[in-house]
Amino acid sequence: MASVSENFPRTFYNLASSWDAHVGTMTFEQCSNFNVYGSINSDVAQLLHLEFIRRGPNIINDLQTLWLSSSECQFYNDSFWIYNMRSSDILPRSSHDLARLYRFVRLAIGEWFSRSDQLLLEQHIHVAVCFFLWYITKPHFFFKDKVTKQTTRHGIQRVWTPLLLAKEVRFQTPRVQKQNTLGSSTNAQLPKQQKDQHCLKEAMERITSTTFEWEDSISLHLKMSEFLSGNQLNINQTKKLQKHYNDYKVLTNKINKTLQKIRKVEAANAKIASASANTAEEHQAEDTFVDDINCSDCAQNAANQLADEDGCVPDSWEDL
Repeated sequence: MASVSENFPRTFYNLASSWDAHVGTMTFEQCSNFNVYGSINSDVAQLLHLEFIRRGPNIINDLQTLWLSSSECQFYNDSFWIYNMRSSDILPRSSHDLARLYRFVRLAIGEWFSRSDQLLLEQHIHVAVCFFLWYITKPHFFFKDKVTKQTTRHGIQRVWTPLLLAKEVRFQTPRVQKQNTLGSSTNAQLPKQQKDQHCLKEAMERITSTTFEWEDSISLHLKMSEFLSGNQLNINQTKKLQKHYNDYKVLTNKINKTLQKIRKVEAANAKIASASANTAEEHQAEDTFVDDINCSDCAQNAANQLADEDGCVPDSWEDL
């Protein structure tokens, strides 16, 4: 049994050119005979052509039946995939893809043809594979359905859509949506940073013998500029004050960013907690409503039971 053609592209295009010339602009339904040259290649083509004619629009269902007994192909929206094509044409991209095509054609031959025809097709398997591929991929030749469209220039025309997919369809698994969970934003450095900030404040107030309005950044900057540019401090005090003030600004900026993150997380947690509380209240209200109904039914049934025991319930409304 021959495996695959060692030079499949050349074999395919040599045979396809003769088949193209033979069919011209005809469709598979209009082309009645491929056996016009009296050769083995023509016999193989004629056998496959008659089988495609016989199956016609049911080809997808028949191919799916083959697929049930093999994992060689994949169906998607009335088309199917056997192998990955080259980017330049319809031929298999690799030797592995070519082997997949041969296995699928052999599977179709084994299911669709008699024993004698199988032997003929297997003896000329390279021609059979080429014809099978050419037949289902030639544009406007083999139609898998009877869909038509109205055109301005040519009137009603039949719509040709590819039967064979160029590459395997990758199905994405749905992403699982994560449940909202309470977030956390803690900074182990925050207490130390706040302590260092306090030490810097005390050092600057000690150097200048002044109490600053630390919460008012504009007033603080004006006061510092006054001390740093004036004659109230000596050179060493001015240098120390400048260094402490620069360190204070950097440290304060870090602390403010950390506090802002904490506030955002707390706001998000509050929103999640509120939504959870509302959901819990709704469930509790539903349970209470069901319990009330059950209690009402129980009370009604109890009253009816007592009435039955006392013999106070009339047999019919006419006795009232």
